[in-house]
Amino acid sequence: MKILFYTGLAASLTVVGSGFEALSTVPLSPVDHSFPVPSKVIHTPRGGARVDPARIKILRSFGTSNGANATGANPYGGVIQGKNGNLYGTTTFGGGGNNLGTVYSMKPDGTLFKSVKLTFAKGTRPFFTLLEGSDGNFYGPASRGGSADLGTVLKLTPTGIVTALFTFTNSTQQGEVPTGRLIQAANGNFYGTTRGGGSGLACGTAFQLTPSGQFTRLIDFQCIVQSPNAGVIQGNDGNFYGTSEFGGSPSQGTIFRVRPTGALKILRAFNASNGAKPLSGLVQGSDGNFYGTTAQGGSSKNAGTVFRMTPAGQLTVLWRFNGTNGKQPTGTLLPSGDGGFYGTTAQGGVDDKGTIFKIIPGTPSTFTTLVNFGNTRAANPYAGLSLGKNGNLYGTTVNGGRFGVGTVYQLILP
Repeated sequence: MKILFYTGLAASLTVVGSGFEALSTVPLSPVDHSFPVPSKVIHTPRGGARVDPARIKILRSFGTSNGANATGANPYGGVIQGKNGNLYGTTTFGGGGNNLGTVYSMKPDGTLFKSVKLTFAKGTRPFFTLLEGSDGNFYGPASRGGSADLGTVLKLTPTGIVTALFTFTNSTQQGEVPTGRLIQAANGNFYGTTRGGGSGLACGTAFQLTPSGQFTRLIDFQCIVQSPNAGVIQGNDGNFYGTSEFGGSPSQGTIFRVRPTGALKILRAFNASNGAKPLSGLVQGSDGNFYGTTAQGGSSKNAGTVFRMTPAGQLTVLWRFNGTNGKQPTGTLLPSGDGGFYGTTAQGGVDDKGTIFKIIPGTPSTFTTLVNFGNTRAANPYAGLSLGKNGNLYGTTVNGGRFGVGTVYQLILP
């Protein structure tokens, strides 16, 4: 299945509540891109290692009874805790009549929820988790909107002012549809990717952005890799590493490296048996290796994998999902501190509404299902998890909750 990216962008607003009106009523124009969409609705811990249901706390159910969803709907991106202790995130849809998405904040217990409706002028349709910059502000891509409707990079202050740090205006030279999470590299600049744009068949770009908004295209992928959805990370060696949904041979996705000079190398091409179509980003473990997931491939079940890759490109499949233990992992893994990783699957599990799992790499790897999402509270976690200051995990679901359009939840670890 597919999700449609729509044109539009966010406005400069102060977060003081949830009743802001959109500043533009320009009609939406869908642009078709292949993000998978789950069936509707969440949580019952059954199977694997059981988690007491009381350990899952729904902090926020998005949506409204009248269907207007003024405070947001369908958070495809995750949630993070800022230095001030508050939680920050985005919703891809909702925000009132124009349905362009929102930016929100709340206390870790779910109280003092505030949201800002996004508008065409500043950016719309944010798909990935925000980044807290060294200056204490929050940054992230809006996949559409801006003057050319090619997307923007949003800046959010802790007090709730939203501006566009940068607006994409030239698809060929800059790229379009930025969807991946930003990073702030050792030099203080931000780095990210666009899913589309660039020359030729428009397969995406990687870019650098200074804190003042000066843009530099790092590389035009020219379809050597195609559709890098999740952004890049900076490795211990100073180079940038990422994944692409397509590209390689037989176009099942890649893991790539980009040097700061812009030199590109495909380190590994997926071939379905070792995984296919990675939609999540990479994380570098304490052992220096890279870890990630593929949304498909791995076995006849086509349910995805967890993998490890050395900096030289040697790939090991650590886990093959079979549907019952999860399907379609799309969120970036989170190190657990003991050599393992926490992760989510958007579908699969006992009720096919997604799971939370923990994996400790080894021969064989130790895999534990922590949560099976069910049919009553939350469903379909597309984003990965984040670690709170209290030692517990925070995440979002695209569906489920009181009104069926997503939640923010806390998993209290034993």
